[in-house]
Amino acid sequence: MLTEIVYEDKEVLVVRKPAGLATQTARVGQQDVVSELKNYLRHSAGSFVSNDISGGCGKPGSGGKAYGCGKPGSDGKAYGCGKPGSGGKAYGCGKPGGNGKNHGSGKAEPYLGVIHRLDQPVEGLLVFAKNRAAACCLTEQLQGQDEEENGFSKHYHAVLCGIPARNTGRLTDILSKESVMVGTHREYRAVVNGVAQEADILRENVRPTDAGSVRISPTDVASVSVSSANDGSAGIPSVPGHSGENLSSGHRAELEYEILQVREAEGLSLADIRLITGRFHQIRAQMAHAGTPLLGDMKYGSEASKALARGLGVRYVALCACSLEFRHPVSGKRMEFRIEPKNPAFSFFSQL
Repeated sequence: MLTEIVYEDKEVLVVRKPAGLATQTARVGQQDVVSELKNYLRHSAGSFVSNDISGGCGKPGSGGKAYGCGKPGSDGKAYGCGKPGSGGKAYGCGKPGGNGKNHGSGKAEPYLGVIHRLDQPVEGLLVFAKNRAAACCLTEQLQGQDEEENGFSKHYHAVLCGIPARNTGRLTDILSKESVMVGTHREYRAVVNGVAQEADILRENVRPTDAGSVRISPTDVASVSVSSANDGSAGIPSVPGHSGENLSSGHRAELEYEILQVREAEGLSLADIRLITGRFHQIRAQMAHAGTPLLGDMKYGSEASKALARGLGVRYVALCACSLEFRHPVSGKRMEFRIEPKNPAFSFFSQL
Protein backbone atom coordinates (compact mmCIF):
# COMPACT_ATOMS: atom_id res chain seq x y z
CA MET A 1 0.00 0.00 0.00
CA LEU A 2 1.43 3.36 -1.05
CA THR A 3 -0.73 5.26 1.43
CA GLU A 4 0.86 5.50 4.90
CA ILE A 5 -1.43 5.30 7.93
CA VAL A 6 -0.40 7.87 10.53
CA TYR A 7 -3.22 7.36 13.07
CA GLU A 8 -6.32 5.19 13.35
CA ASP A 9 -9.12 4.56 15.81
CA LYS A 10 -12.78 3.52 15.54
CA GLU A 11 -13.84 6.85 14.08
CA VAL A 12 -11.05 8.29 11.93
CA LEU A 13 -8.09 7.43 9.75
CA VAL A 14 -5.28 9.96 9.31
CA VAL A 15 -2.97 9.12 6.42
CA ARG A 16 -0.06 10.45 4.46
CA LYS A 17 -0.81 10.57 0.74
CA PRO A 18 2.27 10.26 -1.46
CA ALA A 19 2.76 12.54 -4.45
CA GLY A 20 1.49 10.95 -7.65
CA LEU A 21 -1.38 9.00 -6.10
CA ALA A 22 -4.90 10.35 -6.58
CA THR A 23 -7.10 10.79 -3.52
CA GLN A 24 -10.06 9.35 -5.40
CA THR A 25 -10.50 8.63 -9.09
CA ALA A 26 -13.18 7.28 -11.39
CA ARG A 27 -10.62 6.00 -13.90
CA VAL A 28 -10.84 2.23 -14.31
CA GLY A 29 -7.73 0.39 -13.19
CA GLN A 30 -6.08 3.42 -11.58
CA GLN A 31 -5.18 3.00 -7.92
CA ASP A 32 -6.09 5.74 -5.45
CA VAL A 33 -6.03 6.40 -1.71
CA VAL A 34 -9.70 5.55 -1.22
CA SER A 35 -9.43 2.14 -2.88
CA GLU A 36 -6.24 1.35 -0.95
CA LEU A 37 -7.85 2.24 2.37
CA LYS A 38 -11.07 0.34 1.64
CA ASN A 39 -9.01 -2.73 0.81
CA TYR A 40 -7.07 -2.22 4.05
CA LEU A 41 -10.30 -1.95 6.07
CA ARG A 42 -11.68 -5.15 4.52
CA HIS A 43 -8.69 -7.11 5.80
CA SER A 44 -7.82 -5.41 9.07
CA ALA A 45 -11.04 -4.72 10.95
CA GLY A 46 -10.37 -4.54 14.66
CA SER A 47 -6.59 -4.74 14.37
CA PHE A 48 -5.89 -1.16 15.41
CA VAL A 49 -5.54 0.37 18.86
CA SER A 50 -8.82 2.14 19.56
CA ASN A 51 -7.73 4.12 22.65
CA ASP A 52 -11.31 3.64 23.88
CA ILE A 53 -12.56 6.35 21.54
CA SER A 54 -15.98 5.41 20.22
CA GLY A 55 -19.61 6.44 19.98
CA GLY A 56 -21.20 9.81 19.44
CA CYS A 57 -20.33 13.20 18.09
CA GLY A 58 -18.37 14.47 21.06
CA LYS A 59 -20.46 17.64 21.28
CA PRO A 60 -21.63 18.87 24.67
CA GLY A 61 -24.90 17.18 25.46
CA SER A 62 -24.49 14.36 22.98
CA GLY A 63 -23.80 11.93 25.79
CA GLY A 64 -21.53 9.83 23.63
CA LYS A 65 -24.45 7.96 22.10
CA ALA A 66 -24.05 6.16 18.79
CA TYR A 67 -24.28 7.24 16.01
CA GLY A 68 -26.16 10.47 15.48
CA CYS A 69 -24.53 13.78 14.76
CA GLY A 70 -26.00 15.43 17.85
CA LYS A 71 -27.52 18.26 15.82
CA PRO A 72 -31.16 19.33 16.22
CA GLY A 73 -33.35 16.96 14.30
CA SER A 74 -30.96 14.04 14.25
CA ASP A 75 -32.55 12.45 17.37
CA GLY A 76 -29.45 10.30 17.76
CA LYS A 77 -30.79 7.56 15.53
CA ALA A 78 -28.52 5.44 13.37
CA TYR A 79 -27.16 6.33 10.92
CA GLY A 80 -28.34 9.60 9.49
CA CYS A 81 -26.44 12.84 9.25
CA GLY A 82 -29.04 14.88 11.09
CA LYS A 83 -29.10 17.40 8.25
CA PRO A 84 -32.44 18.80 7.11
CA GLY A 85 -33.91 16.46 4.53
CA SER A 86 -31.73 13.49 5.39
CA GLY A 87 -34.55 11.86 7.28
CA GLY A 88 -32.11 9.91 9.40
CA LYS A 89 -31.97 7.25 6.73
CA ALA A 90 -29.10 4.94 6.02
CA TYR A 91 -26.72 5.16 4.34
CA GLY A 92 -24.46 7.93 5.28
CA CYS A 93 -23.61 11.53 5.39
CA GLY A 94 -24.22 12.14 1.74
CA LYS A 95 -20.52 12.60 1.14
CA PRO A 96 -18.55 10.71 -1.51
CA GLY A 97 -16.44 7.81 -0.39
CA GLY A 98 -18.68 4.89 0.43
CA ASN A 99 -22.28 4.18 1.34
CA GLY A 100 -21.97 1.03 3.35
CA LYS A 101 -24.10 -0.96 0.89
CA ASN A 102 -23.59 -4.62 0.21
CA HIS A 103 -22.31 -5.19 -3.32
CA GLY A 104 -22.98 -8.90 -3.48
CA SER A 105 -19.69 -10.13 -2.06
CA GLY A 106 -21.32 -11.31 1.16
CA LYS A 107 -19.70 -8.42 3.02
CA ALA A 108 -20.75 -4.83 3.40
CA GLU A 109 -18.51 -2.37 1.62
CA PRO A 110 -16.34 -0.65 4.27
CA TYR A 111 -17.50 2.87 5.02
CA LEU A 112 -14.93 5.55 4.24
CA GLY A 113 -16.02 9.18 4.38
CA VAL A 114 -13.91 11.46 2.17
CA ILE A 115 -13.65 14.74 4.10
CA HIS A 116 -11.15 16.61 1.91
CA ARG A 117 -8.75 15.89 -0.94
CA LEU A 118 -5.28 16.67 -2.24
CA ASP A 119 -4.31 17.07 -5.88
CA GLN A 120 -2.69 13.98 -7.37
CA PRO A 121 0.86 15.50 -7.59
CA VAL A 122 0.65 16.87 -4.02
CA GLU A 123 1.77 14.96 -0.92
CA GLY A 124 0.46 15.36 2.59
CA LEU A 125 -1.98 14.61 5.39
CA LEU A 126 -5.61 13.60 4.94
CA VAL A 127 -8.27 12.53 7.43
CA PHE A 128 -11.05 10.08 6.56
CA ALA A 129 -14.12 9.13 8.58
CA LYS A 130 -14.90 5.50 9.36
CA ASN A 131 -18.60 6.05 10.07
CA ARG A 132 -21.31 8.48 9.10
CA ALA A 133 -21.48 10.42 12.34
CA ALA A 134 -17.76 11.10 12.27
CA ALA A 135 -18.04 12.22 8.64
CA CYS A 136 -20.76 14.71 9.54
CA CYS A 137 -18.85 16.21 12.45
CA LEU A 138 -15.58 16.50 10.55
CA THR A 139 -17.32 18.02 7.53
CA GLU A 140 -18.97 20.64 9.72
CA GLN A 141 -15.57 21.58 11.14
CA LEU A 142 -14.09 21.83 7.65
CA GLN A 143 -16.93 24.02 6.39
CA GLY A 144 -16.83 26.27 9.44
CA GLN A 145 -20.33 25.26 10.53
CA ASP A 146 -19.13 23.90 13.84
CA GLU A 147 -19.95 25.81 17.03
CA GLU A 148 -16.38 25.51 18.29
CA GLU A 149 -13.74 27.97 17.04
CA ASN A 150 -10.96 25.38 16.92
CA GLY A 151 -12.18 23.41 13.91
CA PHE A 152 -10.22 22.24 10.91
CA SER A 153 -6.80 23.77 10.32
CA LYS A 154 -4.44 22.93 7.44
CA HIS A 155 -0.97 24.29 6.70
CA TYR A 156 1.12 23.66 3.62
CA HIS A 157 4.80 24.00 2.83
CA ALA A 158 5.60 25.11 -0.72
CA VAL A 159 8.72 25.92 -2.73
CA LEU A 160 8.14 29.07 -4.77
CA CYS A 161 10.00 30.05 -7.91
CA GLY A 162 10.73 33.65 -7.04
CA ILE A 163 11.35 35.63 -3.86
CA PRO A 164 8.52 37.86 -2.62
CA ALA A 165 9.46 41.35 -1.46
CA ARG A 166 7.36 40.86 1.68
CA ASN A 167 7.84 37.96 4.03
CA THR A 168 4.16 37.72 4.99
CA GLY A 169 0.94 38.59 3.28
CA ARG A 170 -2.51 37.58 2.12
CA LEU A 171 -3.67 36.84 -1.43
CA THR A 172 -7.31 37.40 -2.31
CA ASP A 173 -8.46 36.47 -5.82
CA ILE A 174 -11.59 35.43 -7.65
CA LEU A 175 -11.21 31.87 -8.95
CA SER A 176 -13.38 29.91 -11.32
CA LYS A 177 -13.04 26.35 -12.59
CA GLU A 178 -12.60 25.59 -16.26
CA SER A 179 -12.86 22.36 -18.22
CA VAL A 180 -10.84 21.85 -21.40
CA MET A 181 -9.96 18.99 -23.70
CA VAL A 182 -6.24 18.24 -23.85
CA GLY A 183 -5.75 15.69 -26.58
CA THR A 184 -8.30 12.98 -25.91
CA HIS A 185 -8.93 13.59 -22.22
CA ARG A 186 -10.60 16.33 -20.22
CA GLU A 187 -8.70 18.44 -17.72
CA TYR A 188 -9.88 20.85 -15.07
CA ARG A 189 -8.00 23.99 -14.14
CA ALA A 190 -8.50 26.99 -11.90
CA VAL A 191 -8.72 30.38 -13.59
CA VAL A 192 -8.02 33.68 -11.85
CA ASN A 193 -10.87 35.91 -13.01
CA GLY A 194 -9.96 38.92 -10.92
CA VAL A 195 -8.35 40.24 -7.79
CA ALA A 196 -10.38 41.47 -4.84
CA GLN A 197 -9.97 45.19 -4.35
CA GLU A 198 -8.41 44.97 -0.90
CA ALA A 199 -6.02 42.15 -1.84
CA ASP A 200 -2.42 42.12 -0.67
CA ILE A 201 -0.92 42.02 -4.17
CA LEU A 202 2.19 39.88 -4.16
CA ARG A 203 2.48 39.94 -7.96
CA GLU A 204 3.52 43.60 -7.87
CA ASN A 205 6.25 42.94 -5.37
CA VAL A 206 8.34 40.02 -6.58
CA ARG A 207 11.91 40.81 -5.64
CA PRO A 208 14.54 40.50 -8.41
CA THR A 209 17.03 37.67 -7.99
CA ASP A 210 20.48 36.82 -9.29
CA ALA A 211 19.30 33.49 -10.67
CA GLY A 212 19.94 34.53 -14.26
CA SER A 213 18.05 32.37 -16.71
CA VAL A 214 15.74 30.93 -14.04
CA ARG A 215 14.49 34.33 -12.87
CA ILE A 216 10.70 34.44 -12.60
CA SER A 217 9.02 37.70 -13.49
CA PRO A 218 5.36 38.66 -13.02
CA THR A 219 5.06 39.25 -16.77
CA ASP A 220 6.41 35.77 -17.53
CA VAL A 221 3.93 34.14 -15.19
CA ALA A 222 0.92 36.19 -16.23
CA SER A 223 1.45 35.44 -19.91
CA VAL A 224 2.30 31.74 -19.63
CA SER A 225 0.83 30.37 -16.44
CA VAL A 226 -2.55 31.54 -15.24
CA SER A 227 -4.94 33.64 -17.24
CA SER A 228 -5.82 37.25 -16.66
CA ALA A 229 -9.43 38.32 -16.47
CA ASN A 230 -9.47 39.05 -20.21
CA ASP A 231 -8.49 35.79 -21.89
CA GLY A 232 -9.92 33.12 -19.54
CA SER A 233 -7.50 30.51 -20.85
CA ALA A 234 -5.60 29.58 -17.67
CA GLY A 235 -2.45 29.43 -19.77
CA ILE A 236 -3.65 26.30 -21.55
CA PRO A 237 -2.47 25.96 -25.16
CA SER A 238 -5.45 26.15 -27.45
CA VAL A 239 -6.66 22.84 -28.83
CA PRO A 240 -8.40 23.08 -32.22
CA GLY A 241 -12.10 22.41 -31.89
CA HIS A 242 -12.04 22.37 -28.06
CA SER A 243 -12.68 25.59 -26.24
CA GLY A 244 -12.67 25.84 -22.48
CA GLU A 245 -15.94 25.42 -20.61
CA ASN A 246 -16.35 27.68 -17.60
CA LEU A 247 -17.84 25.57 -14.82
CA SER A 248 -18.25 28.36 -12.25
CA SER A 249 -18.72 32.12 -12.29
CA GLY A 250 -15.98 32.61 -9.73
CA HIS A 251 -15.53 32.40 -5.98
CA ARG A 252 -13.45 34.35 -3.54
CA ALA A 253 -10.17 32.60 -2.76
CA GLU A 254 -7.95 33.65 0.15
CA LEU A 255 -4.73 32.39 1.60
CA GLU A 256 -2.02 33.66 3.93
CA TYR A 257 1.66 33.02 3.37
CA GLU A 258 4.87 33.40 5.34
CA ILE A 259 8.32 33.07 3.78
CA LEU A 260 10.44 30.83 6.01
CA GLN A 261 13.69 30.76 4.03
CA VAL A 262 15.09 31.89 0.67
CA ARG A 263 17.76 30.59 -1.69
CA GLU A 264 19.09 33.63 -3.47
CA ALA A 265 21.29 31.72 -5.93
CA GLU A 266 18.41 29.62 -7.28
CA GLY A 267 15.74 32.27 -6.82
CA LEU A 268 13.65 29.96 -4.60
CA SER A 269 11.56 30.57 -1.49
CA LEU A 270 10.20 28.21 1.15
CA ALA A 271 6.70 29.30 2.18
CA ASP A 272 4.26 28.29 4.89
CA ILE A 273 0.73 28.68 3.49
CA ARG A 274 -2.57 28.65 5.35
CA LEU A 275 -5.78 28.35 3.38
CA ILE A 276 -8.62 30.60 4.45
CA THR A 277 -10.91 29.23 1.74
CA GLY A 278 -10.75 25.84 0.09
CA ARG A 279 -10.96 26.24 -3.68
CA PHE A 280 -9.99 23.94 -6.51
CA HIS A 281 -6.19 24.13 -7.11
CA GLN A 282 -6.21 27.30 -5.05
CA ILE A 283 -2.60 27.47 -3.83
CA ARG A 284 -1.13 26.53 -7.19
CA ALA A 285 -3.25 28.98 -9.18
CA GLN A 286 -2.99 31.90 -6.76
CA MET A 287 0.76 31.66 -6.25
CA ALA A 288 1.36 31.37 -9.99
CA HIS A 289 -0.85 34.36 -10.70
CA ALA A 290 1.03 36.27 -8.00
CA GLY A 291 4.32 35.82 -9.83
CA THR A 292 5.76 32.94 -7.80
CA PRO A 293 4.65 29.60 -9.29
CA LEU A 294 5.38 26.44 -7.36
CA LEU A 295 8.50 24.54 -8.32
CA GLY A 296 7.60 21.42 -10.29
CA ASP A 297 4.10 22.58 -11.19
CA MET A 298 3.72 21.63 -14.85
CA LYS A 299 0.09 22.78 -15.00
CA TYR A 300 0.32 26.32 -13.62
CA GLY A 301 4.04 27.02 -13.84
CA SER A 302 5.80 29.37 -16.27
CA GLU A 303 8.24 28.17 -18.88
CA ALA A 304 11.10 29.34 -16.66
CA SER A 305 9.81 27.53 -13.56
CA LYS A 306 9.22 24.35 -15.56
CA ALA A 307 12.74 24.50 -16.97
CA LEU A 308 14.14 25.01 -13.48
CA ALA A 309 12.21 21.98 -12.18
CA ARG A 310 13.51 19.81 -15.01
CA GLY A 311 17.05 21.00 -14.37
CA LEU A 312 16.78 20.16 -10.67
CA GLY A 313 15.12 16.79 -11.28
CA VAL A 314 11.88 17.75 -9.50
CA ARG A 315 9.08 15.47 -10.74
CA TYR A 316 6.12 16.61 -8.62
CA VAL A 317 4.81 19.98 -7.55
CA ALA A 318 6.67 21.17 -4.44
CA LEU A 319 3.62 21.36 -2.20
CA CYS A 320 3.01 19.36 0.96
CA ALA A 321 0.04 19.41 3.34
CA CYS A 322 2.38 19.23 6.31
CA SER A 323 0.04 20.08 9.20
CA LEU A 324 -3.49 18.95 10.03
CA GLU A 325 -5.57 19.77 13.10
CA PHE A 326 -9.16 18.96 13.99
CA ARG A 327 -11.36 18.08 16.94
CA HIS A 328 -11.97 14.37 17.38
CA PRO A 329 -15.62 13.72 16.45
CA VAL A 330 -16.26 11.74 19.66
CA SER A 331 -13.92 12.85 22.43
CA GLY A 332 -13.69 16.48 21.31
CA LYS A 333 -9.94 16.25 21.85
CA ARG A 334 -7.74 18.44 19.69
CA MET A 335 -5.85 16.20 17.26
CA GLU A 336 -2.62 17.56 15.76
CA PHE A 337 -0.44 15.90 13.13
CA ARG A 338 2.81 17.06 11.47
CA ILE A 339 4.98 15.57 8.73
CA GLU A 340 8.01 16.67 6.73
CA PRO A 341 7.91 16.68 2.92
CA LYS A 342 9.60 13.86 1.02
CA ASN A 343 9.75 15.78 -2.25
CA PRO A 344 13.46 16.41 -3.00
CA ALA A 345 12.58 20.00 -3.89
CA PHE A 346 12.45 20.71 -0.15
CA SER A 347 16.00 19.46 0.38
CA PHE A 348 17.30 22.91 -0.52
CA PHE A 349 15.88 24.26 2.74
CA SER A 350 16.69 23.59 6.39
CA GLN A 351 13.82 25.44 8.09
CA LEU A 352 11.07 22.84 7.81
